Amino acid sequence: MKASMLVVSFVVALIAIESQVGFLKATIAPFAREWPHSSVLHLVNYFGMLAMPLQVRLLEHVLQNAKPGNAEDIVEKVDEFCWKNPTMNVGPVKGKIVDEALASMDSSPKVVVEFGSYMGYSTVRLASLLRKTAPDAVLYSVDPNPLGHAIKTTLLEWAGLLGPNVKNELAYSGDILKKLAAEGKKIDFLFLDHVKELYLEDAKVAEQLQLLKTGSSLVVADNVIAPGAPEYRAWMMENKQFDTKIHTTLLEYTHDTRDEVLVSKYLR
Repeated sequence: MKASMLVVSFVVALIAIESQVGFLKATIAPFAREWPHSSVLHLVNYFGMLAMPLQVRLLEHVLQNAKPGNAEDIVEKVDEFCWKNPTMNVGPVKGKIVDEALASMDSSPKVVVEFGSYMGYSTVRLASLLRKTAPDAVLYSVDPNPLGHAIKTTLLEWAGLLGPNVKNELAYSGDILKKLAAEGKKIDFLFLDHVKELYLEDAKVAEQLQLLKTGSSLVVADNVIAPGAPEYRAWMMENKQFDTKIHTTLLEYTHDTRDEVLVSKYLR
């Protein structure tokens, strides 16, 4: 039923777009006679906001309802939207697990890295916590998607968290690991929440490049069960170089779907 409603809504939106194409094309014709039809469609959609991505609707909800400069309220408004329209943020339940892992570190972190920032929900949570507990720490927030990058930047600005201590990296995880190694940096806290097939590869690369600190660095992995990173889970549970704790929990914005967060301390 939901799928059928989505299809109907999409068709209605397309009809509405097509109905405005003639008017808009006539309006801009003197200035853009060589523009293709697709460019006009994009403009109609832009002005009419008829077929906007869910991520843009979420941003709209936050900007209309969250208090500027209040990271906690922004997180709350994102969660409010996502309980009705679930998407792949870490969410309030697992977000608390990640927050507690970061806050419980033996020494104050200097370099925090997250792979898979998506729209910046976890970035806002981490940056807000670091500002309170480790104000000198630098957070590298990494995601290669430009739409997510733009939304994340806006949320951080709305929260008052943009600044030199938050590095928004429009890049791939492997490139950032190599960059940090070349700069001689060490990662105190690594949060994995990107492509699940990359968890194992990136954890191994971080170890091989000696980016992890003996006896202190934490590697935290979300969605180990749903959608799942079975190879990473098996490797981490068998690896004597790490002391791993399993947090059995639920998939974000669900009530029954089992998931796990792994918190692994690097020992070697």
